[in-house]
Amino acid sequence: MFDIRRRECNEIRNLKDWRLIYDRRKVGKTYLAMKCLNFDEYYLIFKTLSIIHENNELSLKVINKTELKIFNL
Repeated sequence: MFDIRRRECNEIRNLKDWRLIYDRRKVGKTYLAMKCLNFDEYYLIFKTLSIIHENNELSLKVINKTELKIFNL
C-alpha cells in the first residue's frame, strides 16, 4: 500500500487546539485525520449518530460520564 501526501497536512498540523474536519462524502476526511494529525483521542460521528472512538464503535447509550464531559453534556 502506498501513502498519499496531502497538501492540507502541514496546515492542519500547525493549528492549535481541537479540530473539526467536515466535507462531503468520499473525499478522505478519515485518512487526513489518521495520517496527518498527532492526536490524543479522536471521534468520528456519523449522521446516523453512530460514533467511532479509536476503531471501536460506540452507541449513544453506552457513552460513559467521562466521555460526556468531553462533549460538555
